[in-house]
Amino acid sequence: MEKVSILVPVYNVEKYISKCAISLFEQTYSNIEYVFVNDCTKDRSIDVINNILLNYPARQGQVKIIEHEKNKGVAAARNTAVNNATGEFLMYVDSDDYIENNMVETLVRNAIESKSDIAICDYFLSFKGREYYVNNYYTTDVNEFLKMLLIRKADPSLCCKLYKTSFYKGSGVFFIEGINYGEDYLVLVKLFSTAKMVTKVASPLYHYVKYNNTSSTNNITISSIENIVKINEIIYNMFNNIPGFKTIVNVSILRNKLGLIKMSSPSLYGLIIPLYCDVEKEYSRYLDFRDRVLIMLEKTRISFLIYLYCRLGVLLKSM
Repeated sequence: MEKVSILVPVYNVEKYISKCAISLFEQTYSNIEYVFVNDCTKDRSIDVINNILLNYPARQGQVKIIEHEKNKGVAAARNTAVNNATGEFLMYVDSDDYIENNMVETLVRNAIESKSDIAICDYFLSFKGREYYVNNYYTTDVNEFLKMLLIRKADPSLCCKLYKTSFYKGSGVFFIEGINYGEDYLVLVKLFSTAKMVTKVASPLYHYVKYNNTSSTNNITISSIENIVKINEIIYNMFNNIPGFKTIVNVSILRNKLGLIKMSSPSLYGLIIPLYCDVEKEYSRYLDFRDRVLIMLEKTRISFLIYLYCRLGVLLKSM
């Protein structure tokens, strides 16, 4: 039975790590290595993990808790986790999310049978009091999948996926320390640009928790903006000159910008809105209707209207 390494960066998730850890330790698959990376959390997250582990004696010898001497950010924590993974397969689980108890078993079986580099699954978006099933985009054409990933029509997270470790480490992909917002999207794009075979399990096995108000995705900062600008630069340099990717790359840049606007406070609009105005002029026609409306609103520079439109979109997603 192949070993699977589950990689979990841990930082200030005391309120959420319990449900995550229980879902990991109750997996139906037995040969699992758990790699938790403590990025100098300021709360009792690690204590919670250790206390829960007491209830799972069969799992105690499978757990590694790697301690960072100083806080380095999620990108460095993910690198540390990968470097300490010894399984034939690896998967990421964010410490405020949780998974179905058959996720590992199901994805491993699927990956082995199909001889895939990456196995993906459907997922739930979990809001307070309700969940929504999301049918994850999938096609057997890896090149087409990459295009949909670039424009965020396919799930851009490293989670809800299983990776063959020899493929992952052999690709030479690593996280750029200091890029802690969108870091998973960038690595995923690089992985799919080298993958030969991708498969999918048409079942929702992962739960993305959307009610953690302290999550970096819910707290856009100047650093977040700088990270996305850097990511856009890297992706542009990777794909702009590849036939069939020029429009995709520029749409990707616009969707990354609009994602910042949707999640940020009005106080940051002045930094985000001036970005990529030349790209908007040429490529906004390729966006969907709701994003084109947002571009029209951003040109008004009326912060209240922009914020109201973005909040309405978030509200509709959670209803």
